[in-house]
Amino acid sequence: MVGPEARPFITGADRYFITMPMFHVGGTGLVNCMTFRPGSLDVVPNFDTGSFWPLVRRTEATVVFLLGATRASCGKCPPGQGIATTT
Repeated sequence: MVGPEARPFITGADRYFITMPMFHVGGTGLVNCMTFRPGSLDVVPNFDTGSFWPLVRRTEATVVFLLGATRASCGKCPPGQGIATTT
């Protein structure tokens, strides 16, 4: 499912922060999710732990989708402090 029923916790007031490539089903599913709502998206070209938290704050994101490896990297990085760039 990629429609609104797939993510009932997201509303039109949310801003989705996406670090997924658009060729990945995770990326396209998130774009489709917000297409069915009046919400907004912020898509960044790559994932970088050093800029992750500043970008989340600057874009005022309310929802973030991360895969296991990127989530683990962010968990080691306190908000406002960066660590090594990942690809």
